[in-house]
Amino acid sequence: MKLPVLFQELGAKEVVVENDAPISRGGSEIAEMMRMSSIPLKEKYIATGKAAPADIDDYEAFTADPDSSAIYYATIGVIGWKEGVA
Repeated sequence: MKLPVLFQELGAKEVVVENDAPISRGGSEIAEMMRMSSIPLKEKYIATGKAAPADIDDYEAFTADPDSSAIYYATIGVIGWKEGVA
């Protein structure tokens, strides 16, 4: 993670990093959105040679399964303070 280092290079004496990574269950709105986003990209994923059609099908089933949980996105925030700056 380069951002905390950048803050320190800019003179921040105290740097705080916050990470928000919500766990979402299969079938939730975010899981469904992620499933839907994989559909138009399926052929591109397969073309990389790193995913087979069955992998994409398994992912789509996983996102719909209410017994599954995943972190689909994370938000990271960095706050820094310089001495004498309010």
